[in-house]
Amino acid sequence: MECICCGAQTGIFSDNSKDGRICKKCMMYIPKTARLMQLTGNEVIELMRYGKEDVKEIRKVFRETASYGQLHIDGRNGYVAIYDGASAEIEDRLPQACVDVWDILCMQNPEITVKETGVKDRVVSVDVTFYADIMKPRMSVKRHIKSAKCRPQQINEASFAYYEPPALTTFRAIFKEMRHSALRKYTEEQEYNFISPHAVELMKARALYMVGDTYTAGEIKKQRNRLMKVYHPDEGGKEDLSAYAKIINDAYRLLKEAL
Repeated sequence: MECICCGAQTGIFSDNSKDGRICKKCMMYIPKTARLMQLTGNEVIELMRYGKEDVKEIRKVFRETASYGQLHIDGRNGYVAIYDGASAEIEDRLPQACVDVWDILCMQNPEITVKETGVKDRVVSVDVTFYADIMKPRMSVKRHIKSAKCRPQQINEASFAYYEPPALTTFRAIFKEMRHSALRKYTEEQEYNFISPHAVELMKARALYMVGDTYTAGEIKKQRNRLMKVYHPDEGGKEDLSAYAKIINDAYRLLKEAL
């Protein structure tokens, strides 16, 4: 049977998706957390392209700033990755074999959950799992990232709860702040990109006339007179100052209209 991604022949031990098999070469570029049997051929191809092209660029800049178990984050650039830390060829860098890495802004409802697995000698064992829906590439992630021991918290003689591992609590706070920081930065960039050309010209006019958001007609008229004494065409001698005079007059008009 042919690989649904590249058309090469697949072996009997090849991985399967909803629409067919995937060869070992293509599997190298598909996130290990992907639930292949739930994906169509086109969705698998999208994942492979992501792992082959996008992750290649992410790998160049990824620098780990915090980790918990198999969950690693790059707080400076806003990336989240899942891999065994022991597989990293260079400390704090993304391993060559890792393609399970995503932009934090492409994650919907990321969540770290803790589930009790047993109690022995008043020590609680838990499994820590990471969940997220990814928008690019389109996939869902559910991955056990670490098993841990917790200190119990007595409730009554019959039952007790437990304290979350301190290292996980700290990592949660770092992860949350990283996500909020990335969202703030994205919002600020979008607001800047949506500034109208007229608003940009008005900002330039205010800078030229050295006024803030509030000013009076008298202030800008006085400043215009000062500027024109320097840049009036009749004051330039051999130098043509008409272009400067036009900028001053256009800025004056914008500022006056904005009053």
